[in-house]
Order: sequence, then C-alpha cells, then structure tokens
Amino acid sequence: MPSFSLKMASATMSIIYLIGALLTLANWLLGLSGLKGIEEIGGITIPSDPGAFIVLFTIGLVYAGALYYNRDRAKSFSCIFIASALALALVVINTLVALASTANAAILSLLGELSNNIITVLEEALSFDVILGVFSIPLLIFSIKELRSLTRQSPP
Repeated sequence: MPSFSLKMASATMSIIYLIGALLTLANWLLGLSGLKGIEEIGGITIPSDPGAFIVLFTIGLVYAGALYYNRDRAKSFSCIFIASALALALVVINTLVALASTANAAILSLLGELSNNIITVLEEALSFDVILGVFSIPLLIFSIKELRSLTRQSPP
C-alpha cells in the first residue's frame, strides 16, 4: 500500500472515529437528560459512556496527526501505528470483557441464578469500536512495514 493510500485510509479512519466519538458523547448526554439516543446504526451498536468517548476521540485525533505531520514520514507513520495499536488494544479489551461477562453468566446459570445483563461475544463483536478496530489491523501492518523501512535507511 503506497504511503498516500495509507494516509488517506488514516484520514478516513480519523473522520469515522471522531464521528463515532461525537455520537457516543451525544448518547451519553441524552441518556443523562432522560432522552433516548442513537443506540445502533445498521446493526452496529453505538456506546453511550464517557469512557468510550475519550478513547474514540483520542484514536481519531491520533489518526488525524498523520495528516498534520504530512511532511515528516516518521511522525506521520508513527501516528498511524499508535492509533492502530490503540484501536486494536480496544478490541482486545472489549473482547475480554465480553468473554468475562459470558463466563459470569454461565457460572451464575450453573448455580441456578438468572442474569439479566448478559453480554455475549457476538453482541460485542457488533460494537462500533470493535468493528473499527478490526479495520485498523491492515493500517497497523502497513505502518509497521513503513516504519521498518524508515529505520533501515541510512541517515542522510
């Protein structure tokens, strides 16, 4: 993937993450006021908590940093690498939370209790941040390749 395509993909991810962060913030604020926010778009679940807003907003800004540092290849690809790594870390954390919740519900059901708050791994897989995190994997791979090629070059 040429560097221009990688930066355009980074710009696209930045815009999507920032829009998702604003939707998350809007959902949280609407929930505080007692109104119902946008819970899902096309089957993709939109979170409604300030923690998710902070993480999504941060990832979106770091992806935008790749465009800001357009003239400095090392900084630009470092921004793409960091944002993609954060997005992938968010996927791992959400998956672990879903697995723990599913295991908790299974253990409670073995003890004869019913749990009303069951988050399954499949439901968590349709979360906004998880889907975007999966789309960040190719950006992570290509940014690693670009950063390796920059570190192998001799200094000017």
